[in-house]
This record gives sequence, C-alpha cells and structure tokens, in this order.
Amino acid sequence: MVMEIKVNSLNLKIKKGSKDDYRFCYNLAKKNMYDLVIKNLGKWNHKAYLKSFNETENYLVFEKSRRVAFFRIKKEDKNLSLEDIQVSSKLQGKGIGLELMKIIEKIADQKRINTITLTVFKENKAKNLYKRLGFKKVKSKKGSRILMEKKLN
Repeated sequence: MVMEIKVNSLNLKIKKGSKDDYRFCYNLAKKNMYDLVIKNLGKWNHKAYLKSFNETENYLVFEKSRRVAFFRIKKEDKNLSLEDIQVSSKLQGKGIGLELMKIIEKIADQKRINTITLTVFKENKAKNLYKRLGFKKVKSKKGSRILMEKKLN
C-alpha cells in the first residue's frame, strides 16, 4: 500500500512499514515524547515500546526519500487503537498530523471499524487536534493520560 498526499507544499508518501523501521520510529517517538513520558510516568520503557511496535500495523511517511513521520495502529475488539503518531519536529504545525488522522479514519472504514481510540497526555498539545476532529474523553488513565474515542459513521 502506497498513498500519496499533498499537505501545503509538501508531497508525501505513506507506506506500510516493516520491522526495519523500528529504530526510526523509536527515535522520533523518544525525541518528541521523552519529557512528557518522564514527567507523567517516571521512566521511558524501551522494552514496552518494542513490544508495542511488534504488535501494531506501522505506517511511515516520506518526503522524497526521507522519513518524516509515522503512525501505528492496532485492531482491538471492535475498535481501531491509534497507538502512536509522530511528526518530525521540523514539520510539526504544517497540517501533517491532521491529514494522517484523516487517513487513519479511512483505514478504519476500510476495516469496517466504527470507533477509533487513542490515549494522550492531558498536557500534550495534540489533544486539541483530537478534540477538533471529534474525539471525546472516555476516561482518565494513570500518569495524567486521557483515553479518547471517536465514533465514525
């Protein structure tokens, strides 16, 4: 599967990832999330990240031949769980996350899944994007995290 999208002036390709993409995903997630994870959970758990990575469908986003973002999803019961979505810091705020969320909704639709769930730290600025996209708080979780969901039509 290869998808092409245009976000502002960026031509991006989205491809299904492989185990070879682990290091890129791990490093970008750690770069973007380390401070929030330490503040809220006390430690960064690389073993848990590897286990989670191996249990998800992983999608990489390329600008030309350079990886610039990724998202990871997993089917859980009748839900599609967004396990991780990360955009390179240089490209944050340019609408890439919004477009990736739309693609995740399309993937859920293709899989005949009508609910997307995700967990976000309360102070993560991405929470505002999720709210704008129709995600609602379901419950609070350990470490200042919120479980959110969106029902699809």
